[in-house]
Amino acid sequence: RFYVPGPVANNPDKQSPDGAMGGHDWLEFGRMRGCTMLWTEDWFGDDMAYQWSYYCARLRCAATLGGVEFGGYVIPRTAGDRTNGILQKILTVAGSGGKAVKYFVFGPEYNFPGNCYSENVKVLPAMAEAHRMIGAAEDVLWPGRRPRPEVAILMPRSAQAWDAKGQKVAGGIEDATNVNLNRDTVDYLAEVYDLYLALQHANIPADVVDEDRLTARDLKPYRVIYVTEPDIPEEGQKGLVEWTRKGGVLVTVSGAGAGDRYHEPCNVLASGTAIAEMPRERLLVPDARALPVVSGARGEAGEFKVIGVRGTTVPAKRATATATFDDGSPAVLQQGIGRGQRVHFAFLPGISYWRSSSGQKDRLPVGFSDALRVHLAAPVALAGVKPPVMVDRAMIETPLLLSDKGAAVTLLNWSGEPI
Repeated sequence: RFYVPGPVANNPDKQSPDGAMGGHDWLEFGRMRGCTMLWTEDWFGDDMAYQWSYYCARLRCAATLGGVEFGGYVIPRTAGDRTNGILQKILTVAGSGGKAVKYFVFGPEYNFPGNCYSENVKVLPAMAEAHRMIGAAEDVLWPGRRPRPEVAILMPRSAQAWDAKGQKVAGGIEDATNVNLNRDTVDYLAEVYDLYLALQHANIPADVVDEDRLTARDLKPYRVIYVTEPDIPEEGQKGLVEWTRKGGVLVTVSGAGAGDRYHEPCNVLASGTAIAEMPRERLLVPDARALPVVSGARGEAGEFKVIGVRGTTVPAKRATATATFDDGSPAVLQQGIGRGQRVHFAFLPGISYWRSSSGQKDRLPVGFSDALRVHLAAPVALAGVKPPVMVDRAMIETPLLLSDKGAAVTLLNWSGEPI
C-alpha cells in the first residue's frame, strides 16, 4: 500500500482521527527510478515460499518502468521448516528475473536477536544447492528477461485513500511488515494477491499495471486484464472500455469500478460494458480465514463455495451466466463488447479460491478448488492466450527467462509431493 489509514506505526496519538501512514507505491517508485535496484524481503515461513512469485511480479513490473533491476532479501531465520523451502524461495527470485539475493542476516544471533541465521544451520545445505544450480545456469539466467505476459492485474491505488472511511479512528489495516496478504487488509487488495495465486497455480504468468497505464495504448500488449479496485479514475475506466471494445478481455470482481478517484459513483465501466452490479460497501478483512461462506455456486467446471461477499448483478439481456449461485442467480457473467469480452464475477473469486485449500502436503497448502481455478483461468483461454511453457497439471509454475544466450526455465513444484 502507499497509504494506510489510521494512527499506525510511529504515530504518537493512537486516537487521532487524522492519523495515517504513507509509503512507497511500488510502481510509481519504479517509474521515477527511485533506486537502481528495487527490493523487498520475505519474513514468511517455507510454507509460503510461493509468495515470492507475487513479490517478483510486482518488483519486475516496477523495475521495468524505470529501466532498473530488482532483487530481494531471503530470510534464512524464518526458513528450515521444509527441506527445500529456502531453495524454492531463492530459485523463485532468480527464475523470475531477480538479479541479486541477499540473506538477512548471518549474525551472530546474540548481537541482533530474532534476526539472524547463525544458529539455523540446517538451511545451509539447501542454500548451497541453490547456489550450485544458479551457478550452473548463470550464463542464461543473468542476461535473461521474462517475456512480457499477455495477462495483467490492476494494482489499486486511488481506492486506498477511501478505506475505513466510515471509522472515526481508522484501524484494521496494516501493511509495512504484514506478510500475510489475507489478513489486516481490505477485500479488493486481498483479491489481487489471491487472483495472482490462482493464475500461478494454473501456470499463467501475469504482470501488474497501475492506474497510470489504463489507456488503450498502454494496455495494447495485454489481452486479459483482471480488475478488483472499487475506485478507478474516470479516465482509466474509459481506457479500459476502449481497450475491451478493441478486443481485450476485461475480468472484474464484485465491487470493481463502482466509483471514481474521489469515491463518487461512476458508471463508465458498467455502461460501457453492459454489466452492472448493485453498490456494496468494501469489506475489511481482519483474517480471510474467518470470512463466512455466503453461498454455493455451480458452473460447467463443477461446484464451489463463495466466501465473504455475494454481489447482486443488474439483469443484462445479452450476458450469459457461466456459473450461478444456489438460488439460480448469476455468479459469473460473460458479455461481448465490440471485438472484446467482459467477464464479471459477482463475488470475490480470489479469496474464495484461497480459502478452498483443503489441506497441506510438505506444509504447502493443497486441495484448491479445481472448478474455481478453471473459472478464473477461463478468460485467458477465451482471449487465446497460451502460457510460454506448457505443463500437464496444476500447481507447477515455470517462469521463463529469454536472451540471445538461450532460454532458462525454472521448474517450481508447489504441489507438496515429488513429480
